[in-house]
Amino acid sequence: MELIKYTGPGTPQLTESQFDSLLYGSIVNEVQFLPSPGVLNEITNSGKLGNFSDVELKKALASWESILSRVRFQEQEEVQRTRLGILNFLSDKVNERRGSYAKYGAVVGFGPSKFKGNNQNVLQLEEFENKLLEFIFTNTFLRDNYYPQLRERIDLILSLINQNIDPSS
Repeated sequence: MELIKYTGPGTPQLTESQFDSLLYGSIVNEVQFLPSPGVLNEITNSGKLGNFSDVELKKALASWESILSRVRFQEQEEVQRTRLGILNFLSDKVNERRGSYAKYGAVVGFGPSKFKGNNQNVLQLEEFENKLLEFIFTNTFLRDNYYPQLRERIDLILSLINQNIDPSS
């Protein structure tokens, strides 16, 4: 998170455009792991896991949803909570019209804000730094503790599937 480098007294100043770009890239863009569940759901919901003879593959497929639900909870509850905390904080501290004008002004047909000031002043607020750090820590915890488990499970399932494919068929 590049933006945290610019919080607090004595940090380099950003232009409005740089600030808006960093803020938009850090907070507004939301990332979630959304795999297509179609085939796996059909297999498990129809009771067709029994068609697989490999016990380890059956267990891996059957437990996939529980691992995925833990990741989704972190993404949808914890990360979303901290993200919304920053957005709600900013709605009271910045001029949203100024921040979104360059990106959306022409699309929605509104001109620039007539209010003076700059949005990057929030970088000097300790409360903003704290909210940004909470967001960073929550995302880092998700990245370091949940996504690796998910990746390992995906790799295991793919490996087990490949081991069970009969090359002669």
